[in-house]
Amino acid sequence: MKGYNQLAPVYDRLARFVFGKAMTQSQMIFLGQLQNCESVLVLGGGTGWWLNDLLKRFPDLKITFVDSSSEMIRRAKMKLKLKHQVDFVHGTIEDVSMDRKFDGVILYYFLDLFPGDRLPVVIEKIFNHMNANSIWLVSDFINRKKWHTAFLKMMYLFFYLLTGSTSKQLPDWQNKLENAGLLKIEEQTFYGKFILAGFYISDKL
Repeated sequence: MKGYNQLAPVYDRLARFVFGKAMTQSQMIFLGQLQNCESVLVLGGGTGWWLNDLLKRFPDLKITFVDSSSEMIRRAKMKLKLKHQVDFVHGTIEDVSMDRKFDGVILYYFLDLFPGDRLPVVIEKIFNHMNANSIWLVSDFINRKKWHTAFLKMMYLFFYLLTGSTSKQLPDWQNKLENAGLLKIEEQTFYGKFILAGFYISDKL
């Protein structure tokens, strides 16, 4: 995606400038829950700065890393030490072969990209690639306070101007996940409860 290619060189620094350590903490907090997984799907992986830490913990883990930005993928590859452990896919979940099944999925700041009426379809497509008792790690924004609403409006405007993203409103992704059959095991909030990291599990086939 051209817009995100332009954003890629400054994405991590921009996130640290605006949110401090909150976004990185939200991405790291539940990685240990993948300890029993053999394969993990990453959607919207960005620069994948956390990949090395994940593979240091679980060196036998097989990862399929999907992102629509070729520049994000290029940067993720540059940072990666164990390159043979990660299969990079430039595209979307539609570009992942239907016969590929995973024990877990990582969704870091991915679900906020979709309008609420489309999100159940996206979640169902993810489910189609999951084995039973799959682990879902999600970190994303939530809207619980008035300043959250104002901040989100500015963020969506920024991404529209910079990347051309047409998303205008944060979907109720927590409700969509639970309606799809996921059970939230644990959650942690950051940055004045504006960011939520959740650890979910599902036995849906």
